[in-house]
Amino acid sequence: MPQAPHVSLRTFAALPFALALSLTACGDDAKPGDEDATGYIRTSKPTQVLFHLNPQFELKDGAPRRLGLCKWSDPDPNTVDDESTACANVAFDEAALGTGPKSFTIKLGALLPPTGDATITPREGNSSEIKEAYFSTGGCLAPPQRGDTTQELTGTLVFEENTATRLRGRLELRSTGATRGRCPVMDAEADLRFDLQR
Repeated sequence: MPQAPHVSLRTFAALPFALALSLTACGDDAKPGDEDATGYIRTSKPTQVLFHLNPQFELKDGAPRRLGLCKWSDPDPNTVDDESTACANVAFDEAALGTGPKSFTIKLGALLPPTGDATITPREGNSSEIKEAYFSTGGCLAPPQRGDTTQELTGTLVFEENTATRLRGRLELRSTGATRGRCPVMDAEADLRFDLQR
């Protein structure tokens, strides 16, 4: 399989969400079911099988860094507009970047309006570096979110390689409550691996 191009995130510093790298599993890396070489996102919708990881990295001076790990589903390639996406989102203190391997505990509550900032309530045991986490869904033909949704989230964010030029690691995240965005589902879990060039 051809290697994915290396994209410098500094190039996208002015963008609110930068599509840093697209990773797809193929060949011997593929695993049965809903898991591939980049891991999985699962929701309470059993028919939703999500593949192809699209990591996104937000750069904002003086603000937490945001990592959005999204997978998409296309149940029938011959059917128009049946696609959907699900994302595991986490924001962390930018001071943690470039400081070597790290592990953070995620324990928080999230109040998620249809648009705008989330209201985050850290729970006991949440690492102070973790500023935000939630699951979102979208990419489907459905009305916009109506009213606020709430989630309770637990998990771990691990930076296995954390240098000035590379961020590689794993996000394990679980939630109870409705996802944010269009086509909401109840509850979600993710075990995702990422490898980003900074």
